[in-house]
Formats: sequence, C-alpha cells, structure tokens
Amino acid sequence: MSKVASVISMEFETPEQVTAFTHYVTEAHEDLSRDLEQLTAVRTGETSVFVIRVHKDQESYERFDMAMREKRDQNPHRPRDVLKLEGDVSYMFHHTKYLNV
Repeated sequence: MSKVASVISMEFETPEQVTAFTHYVTEAHEDLSRDLEQLTAVRTGETSVFVIRVHKDQESYERFDMAMREKRDQNPHRPRDVLKLEGDVSYMFHHTKYLNV
C-alpha cells in the first residue's frame, strides 16, 4: 500500500490566530504523531500557513484526519479558508537539516 499525503493551505484572520493555532497543534502533536511520517508547516505570510503531511497508508491518514477534526473543533482559533489536496506519494526524499527553527 502506498503512502498518502495531504497539502493544506490555511488562511487566518490575524497573525495572532496563526500563532495560537501553531501552539495548539504543537501541544496536540504527541497524541497525533503516531499516524504521521512527516509534518512540515511553513508560515507563508502573516496570516497564512502551508502544511504537508505524509502518512504510511490510507488507514493512518484517516485516523489522523478524524483525530485532527476532533481537536480542531475544540480550538477557538480557526482558519478562514482551507484548501486541502490529497493523493498518493510518488516520490519522497528525506534529508533533514534544521536551520533557524
């Protein structure tokens, strides 16, 4: 079974909502990380975030998505718009170097 990924572009009303949402996801990460192989979030503007998630298979993707929806319902800082794309991973190269993180 192939890996499954989602690419999510999120737009918030204020920069403070982005910061609050980022902290919220960081705290929830321990519960959710068992179904993630990769999570990359890039703050692309004052009120926007671009996220790439990779899961080992469709089942882990569905578990994560369900858990994240439940967590999101508890979070007061919601994005204004979310564009989500899903698909099979056709290529993945892993070389991690952390700079300015």
